[in-house]
Amino acid sequence: MRFVQNAAAWFGGGVVGLAFASGLALAQPTYDVIDVGDLQNGIGTSTARGINNAGQVIGTAPTSTMVRGFRWEPSTGVRSLLSAIPGQTNPAAVMVSPIGIANNGVVVGEASIYSGDDYIAEHATRWSDPATAFNIGQSGTNRSMAISINALGDIAGYQNVPPGFSRPKVWLAAGGVINIPILPSELLATAQRITDDGRVLVYVNQSASPYFKAFVRQPDGTRVDIPFIAGTDRFTPSDMNNSGQVIGYAMQGSLTKPILWDEAGGTRMLPLGTMTEGAALGINDAGAIVGWVQGPGFPFLTACVWYTPTSNPVLLSQRLTPASSAWGIVGGDSVSDINESGWILVTGLTPPKPGRFQHAAVLAPANLCPVFSDHPDNVRFNYATQTIFLGAAASSNQVITYSWKRDGQPVADGLYGATRVIGAATNSVRILNPTPAWAGEWICYATNACSTVASTPAQVTICRADFNNDGQVDDADFSTFAVSYNVLDCFDPAMIQGCRADLNGDYVVDDADFIVFVLAYTDLVCP
Repeated sequence: MRFVQNAAAWFGGGVVGLAFASGLALAQPTYDVIDVGDLQNGIGTSTARGINNAGQVIGTAPTSTMVRGFRWEPSTGVRSLLSAIPGQTNPAAVMVSPIGIANNGVVVGEASIYSGDDYIAEHATRWSDPATAFNIGQSGTNRSMAISINALGDIAGYQNVPPGFSRPKVWLAAGGVINIPILPSELLATAQRITDDGRVLVYVNQSASPYFKAFVRQPDGTRVDIPFIAGTDRFTPSDMNNSGQVIGYAMQGSLTKPILWDEAGGTRMLPLGTMTEGAALGINDAGAIVGWVQGPGFPFLTACVWYTPTSNPVLLSQRLTPASSAWGIVGGDSVSDINESGWILVTGLTPPKPGRFQHAAVLAPANLCPVFSDHPDNVRFNYATQTIFLGAAASSNQVITYSWKRDGQPVADGLYGATRVIGAATNSVRILNPTPAWAGEWICYATNACSTVASTPAQVTICRADFNNDGQVDDADFSTFAVSYNVLDCFDPAMIQGCRADLNGDYVVDDADFIVFVLAYTDLVCP
């Protein structure tokens, strides 16, 4: 997890998080190849579109009559074909295109609308399961497309408006639609990704150079443009994770360069090592990035992974296990996504059976049990901290689920006084408006069918007596505490300052908190 900087952008500052390993000391797994797109006994070409944290894969593949969209289940190996929108009788209406998949298996994309034999348009579509499709676009003769779906069920995409220009759009799970405005100089735009907290990555085409660019629409509706690196132009965004890290590629002269952006760190290029160009195409919440590189000795586009945003790319073709060595990995856009178990979605060249075909495939780390590649580090917070951010990353060839404990007690999402916990069932947990009660020893657990593995513990500490956050313990802290103590309200989440005085974590400000402060103040020591 490389979340520290971009978490500050997410929560508006006051964030402390855990810095993770940034070099190649980090574990580099070998991979088994799993064929997920074989619908015709090895014959025909399939395309990978997306993978979720449950290991479900969406893609398209030919049947005996036409190309169909499918969802693949890792537990059974079954590929279920996606249905047409209800009421569609034209045989071609089943040729749907899945594009995004949520962690609960809901698929979004586009499906054809016909009136009898007459083709009308492609409409944004949601599949709650492969056999149940919903026309969410309802865009008449104008095309619409659903591209991304978040944990809440909000969907990002676009809808064409006359005379055919695409406009970014969010369909809310709770009902209603957000039409994201663009500037007069911007001709086309699509909403590419939506995070769980409602940020939207928008891809823009405009009438003048640099022609292609991107911005992030924040949950409050404000727009943050992604700046260019000097000497580059035509930035094309590919993906955004829940930390707000955006990846993609830009042109530097005639060369393509892989790009990473977040609000705190700005825009920068990913390392290329000995390579001369590349592109970043997919990123998970742990900050691992997949894409392609090209350079001396590798004249063709070669699929790769950056295990961290500061490490050199690792060529995936060199990381296959002997059992999977007969597979090839198609270069360029063949690699498209990576999930939180470290599974990488590619298009691979099958071993001969009877021919060599391009199939959607998963590169699954060969280890059966979870192996942590990133462990949470210690963190110290103070009373100005708005968010504590803890993260870890593990990989396995079986799907991993995550959980956290603080001082041996399970942590669950929810509102605790003025403190909100988010992501306790993932490999990245956030504690918003933390009080001293949230200090302690934190451990992440990675679980699959093989075993449960614990990360190294992270010590989260606070200096209780430094109440004004100036790094010293003196009379000014006593005065600041007295002001907060007099608010006496910890039940209203808006009363963040009042809850600062809840030093014993019982969600009530009373004499017990005063005693805790006096004892800490008397020690005149910060841990």
